[in-house]
Amino acid sequence: MEQDKATQKVADIQAWLEHNGETAGALAPLVSQTCALMEMQTTDEDRDKVWASIRALLSTLGDKSPIKRGKGSSLTAEQNAVVSAVSNRLHTAFASITDFELIQQVFPRSTKDGQYADVEEYADHMATKAESNMKRAIRENRWDGLMDGDSIVITPAEPKSTDDGGENQG
Repeated sequence: MEQDKATQKVADIQAWLEHNGETAGALAPLVSQTCALMEMQTTDEDRDKVWASIRALLSTLGDKSPIKRGKGSSLTAEQNAVVSAVSNRLHTAFASITDFELIQQVFPRSTKDGQYADVEEYADHMATKAESNMKRAIRENRWDGLMDGDSIVITPAEPKSTDDGGENQG
């Protein structure tokens, strides 16, 4: 791996760790030190080896890992880290719901009809939906993708217009 690419990957992981240390848990210092080791490597081959170890370590986090397959994100490293941190916090909040059966009774169409086997699946869905909403808000310039202390401020989307110019008036 070329030095520039390695430097960018390390910056992405360090930004993620800064906002997701709780998610990384005991892995955080180990991954941080391995990133430092990667920056000290002098050959592409050695950087590849260290990157493979970082990927292996973070893969133990499953879906919460900052390393994803596919096309890279257009978000900055810090935006990705914040989106991930907020998504993980919301997942924890939804997964800790103790009265999920009651929720299924009150909202049967959205929770009970086989859509979610348990509260964990519901939490997965809500975290994924939150991540999607946050990324859309960044793309639409309704949020800068950063945290202000312990909170975020997303401007609500404009409601879809139902104005058809009077063409469908009876």
